[in-house]
Amino acid sequence: MAYANSLLFSRRPYSTAAKSRLHTIESLTSDFVQCLHTELTKNAVLAHQSAITEKLFCYWDEPLTDRDIELLDDIAPNRIDSLQCGESFSCRFVSAISELQAAAPEAPIIVTGSDIPTLSSAKISEAAIVTQKNPSTLVIGLSREGGFYLTGIPKGVELDSSALQAAFSKPNEAYAFRCCFPNQKCYFLSNCDDIDTESDLVHHLSQLELREDYISSAALSEQLRKLTITYKGPGTRDKSIGLRGNTT
Repeated sequence: MAYANSLLFSRRPYSTAAKSRLHTIESLTSDFVQCLHTELTKNAVLAHQSAITEKLFCYWDEPLTDRDIELLDDIAPNRIDSLQCGESFSCRFVSAISELQAAAPEAPIIVTGSDIPTLSSAKISEAAIVTQKNPSTLVIGLSREGGFYLTGIPKGVELDSSALQAAFSKPNEAYAFRCCFPNQKCYFLSNCDDIDTESDLVHHLSQLELREDYISSAALSEQLRKLTITYKGPGTRDKSIGLRGNTT
């Protein structure tokens, strides 16, 4: 295990508003999308819980329901829950990091979202070890299309809030984010991809078919494998597994 504080930035586990872009795909039911988000969130919480020896701070988009709390208490009873604050995603994201820096300045911070199927405790531990041993090194885990799925911020690093918020409006988000830390070296983790769009789903489904060990969470893997049963393209999924569209 590594010494660092962990920050999970996410919608609450049973949010009906999660994965909004997937909700626009006619062939996916709302129940399926919500269940996928729940499993992704559980996977992220467990990955952080297994990797970090200090505290797990979860910043949620809205107050937790009793159902959310029951799920989270079962897998991470010692977490610290907070509400995101701000008008935009970038404002809420930067605010969460700043708040945690002020509350717990003694340790590095490892930040992820909850929509990364292959997020593992090993990746989080790697980021924590790097930031702990190299106080002048920022860690970034790159995702497809210029984004990033993880950042590790060493203790004592001052944040340029305005520059960080602006980074999320740039075409290459990860590069713009990295430029906000000119005095830090940068260590890049191996790539991981999130799930936001149908093309993301297609990518992950193809990987699942090729590799049995692609996703460590059995429940999450099973949730995605439901799509591999009949996936032939948009609008062609089997109604029998809770998805709407033409049967194949």
